[in-house]
Amino acid sequence: MTVQVRVANAAPEHRRWLETAYAEWLLEMGASALPADAAAGELARWLAADDATVMLVLRNAMPAGFAVVSWRGPARQPDEYRMVEFFVSRAQRRHGIGREAVILLLDRFAGRWLIGEPQGNVAAIAFWRSVVSRYTGGRYRERSSDGQIFQSFLSGPERLRTA
Repeated sequence: MTVQVRVANAAPEHRRWLETAYAEWLLEMGASALPADAAAGELARWLAADDATVMLVLRNAMPAGFAVVSWRGPARQPDEYRMVEFFVSRAQRRHGIGREAVILLLDRFAGRWLIGEPQGNVAAIAFWRSVVSRYTGGRYRERSSDGQIFQSFLSGPERLRTA
C-alpha cells in the first residue's frame, strides 16, 4: 500500500470526489443533511484561501481522504500550522492510511503545530494522541480549552526537541 499526500487542484474528478467526501465529513461531524451546493461552497472557500491548503490523501494513487492545513503568519514562514480538517473515507479506515498521511503532512509542513479535537469525539482524541505521541516521541503538550483538546508540538527535524 502506498500512501501519498498532494495539493488538491481544481481537476473535475478531484473536485467531485472532494465535494462528496467533504459532505460525508460534515455529516460525521454532526451537521444535518446539507445541500450539495453548501458542501461545494465550503470546499471552494478552502481551495481559494490564502492561509490554507487542501491536501488529497491518496492510497495507491486513488483518493482516500483529505486534509485542510492552515497557517498563521506569512505563507513562506508561518508561525504555526493547524490541522483544520482531516478525513479518511469510511471504506479506507483501519488500514493505517490516516497515520501515514498525517506523518507525511507533518513532515511536509515542518514547524510548530496545533491540532484540536472536540472533547466529545473520543475516537478523534485517541487517534491524534496516538499519532502525535508516536511522531514526536512523546514530546508534545496537551491542553483543554473551549470544549476542545489541543496538542501542540514541533514537526519535521525539530520534533525531537521539547515542544
